[in-house]
Amino acid sequence: MAIAGRLEEVGSYNDKSTFVVKGGVAIELRLRQKARATRDIDLVVASHRQERVEALRSALDGSHLGFAFRVRGETHLMPNDTTRVEVTVEFGGRAWGTVPVDLSDDRQGGIEVEKVGALDLSEYGILGPTELTCLSLRYQLAQKLHAMTEPPAPGRPNERFHDLADVLLLTELVTDLPSLREACLEVFAQRATHPWPASFDPPAEWEHPFEALAAQTGLEPSRFAEAVVRARTWINAIAGST
Repeated sequence: MAIAGRLEEVGSYNDKSTFVVKGGVAIELRLRQKARATRDIDLVVASHRQERVEALRSALDGSHLGFAFRVRGETHLMPNDTTRVEVTVEFGGRAWGTVPVDLSDDRQGGIEVEKVGALDLSEYGILGPTELTCLSLRYQLAQKLHAMTEPPAPGRPNERFHDLADVLLLTELVTDLPSLREACLEVFAQRATHPWPASFDPPAEWEHPFEALAAQTGLEPSRFAEAVVRARTWINAIAGST
């Protein structure tokens, strides 16, 4: 929340400073205790790959709510064209921790934003942000559905079982299937790895980690086979909506 709050303070997506929260943090903001725990923060940055880290470094320069930040060490380019960095956090002049930050650009399809309520920090005596700029629900779900159904690349299996859990958790928030369908069409066309509507045939290796995650978050259905059927049914419902 401190890092996201600083970026929110610097500017929203439609201003000259362009950072949008997505991924597990955005899901946690929407679902609170129902969401799976996440240790990193995913951000969309309106900069080309070579400019992402410098944009983040510049935005985090200075203090915020008694926190100070520093991008440290080497950057890592992930297989999905995301740049990972580590941000060290200090509070009151003392080391507090390190947060992995993943940076992607806005050319992956679907960069619609909305304000979502931030986590309350008042119990720690900190007046943190009240809301944050996040990737819209429909585009976050479209991107999750794309990642969840993406065919594995040679030598790199699709291990995104956690996306299945996220998708099932977020379905309860969806009220407009035709709008979600439009987002899916755009994201799948932009990324161009497989067609929409997508078939969903996850590997058997997802079963145990998915069921462990479902038990941790209280997700229903908690059984892998039932969850796969639920996801397929929902994909068909989205594709058939008008």
